[in-house]
Amino acid sequence: SNAYYIQDEIQINDFIFTIGTRLDDNEKYGEELSPNLSVVYKLTENQRLKLSYAEGFKAPSLQEGSSEYSVYSHGQYYGNDDLQSETSRSYELGYEVYGQDTLFKTAIFSTQLENMITGQYIGDVYPYGPSMAISGYKYINVAKANIKGFETEIEYNLNENHVLNVNYT
Repeated sequence: SNAYYIQDEIQINDFIFTIGTRLDDNEKYGEELSPNLSVVYKLTENQRLKLSYAEGFKAPSLQEGSSEYSVYSHGQYYGNDDLQSETSRSYELGYEVYGQDTLFKTAIFSTQLENMITGQYIGDVYPYGPSMAISGYKYINVAKANIKGFETEIEYNLNENHVLNVNYT
């Protein structure tokens, strides 16, 4: 598995454009190009409006994509030879204010996933003998999933050595 990434930032007057792409080259899951683009508009010297779009690709890890592997992590997880790569499309719109001692950021976002990789409960398993049952999971693909939400952050510099930060997603 190899990955190659290139990105550039271009400023034109009050606009900052960030353009990039990533090429994943995976022996088992093939090649996938994942572009990204963001635009920042400086409303004033201290305020910015941001808009971004990105595509993503995630090949299953060795333990996820092979039935020959299993791993214990709060339950016994088993690989799946039929697992497909996960892809996504993400959109975000944000607003930022920079003060002398304060920072405020807020954004709304949406991500659409295809073939999302997750664990599915398959029942109790006994990898350590008949008296030691633990929850068993198998990695699967969920055909489509959507993640939507908002996030906000407030940061205040109390003094030279201390910062108060509150955020919510």
